Formats: sequence, structure tokens, C-alpha cells
Amino acid sequence: MNKNSKISNQDRERIVNSYINGNSILSISEVIDVKRTTANAIIKKYQTTGKVHADQRGGSRKQALSDEQKNIVKSLIDGNCTLSLKDLTLELQNEYGITVSKSTVNRVIAGLITQV
Repeated sequence: MNKNSKISNQDRERIVNSYINGNSILSISEVIDVKRTTANAIIKKYQTTGKVHADQRGGSRKQALSDEQKNIVKSLIDGNCTLSLKDLTLELQNEYGITVSKSTVNRVIAGLITQV
């Protein structure tokens, strides 16, 4: 298998079932065409947690600004649409005590544009 390829949940079940049925990790890895260390890691996970399927990766992050704070950004832009990102971040910091990066403000503005 390719180094970056994902092992399907079906193959994970096959690995665990083969191990439970008494097959060696080496023979399982050869039959299913995965690295021995991969098969071993799947079996270890099954032994310690009882889980066969892969865990969900990633997820959503908490947003830096609330909807109320995004409305503040919108009102600042409505008041003076020539403000730079740097000016907006400084205004947010000085007037409202909100510390965010220029890229965060840029994402908020992009979100405002797509809402129109």
C-alpha cells in the first residue's frame, strides 16, 4: 500500500478478526498488504480500547470572534470602508479590547462579502 493511503474500516476489521482467529501479524500484513507495524498498531488499539474503526480526525475550531464582535467589524467598515486590515485590528484592540490577527479580520470581511 501507498505510504499515505488510509486503511479502510473493512480492512481494519479483517486484520482484527484474523488476529482473533490466531493468525500472526506478519501473515495478516502480507495477506491484506499493509505494513506489519500498521497491522500491529490496529491490533494494539483494539486490545487497549476495543475499537476497530479509525478515529475521526480534525474537527471544527472555536471561532476567534463572536457574532456580536463580527457585527462590530461590519460597523467599522460601514463607517469607513478605507480602513486597512492593520487599522481595523488596531481599532478593535484600542476601542473594544478585542485582540485578533489581520488574517482573522480578513476572514470576517470575506464572510461578510459572501453573505451579501
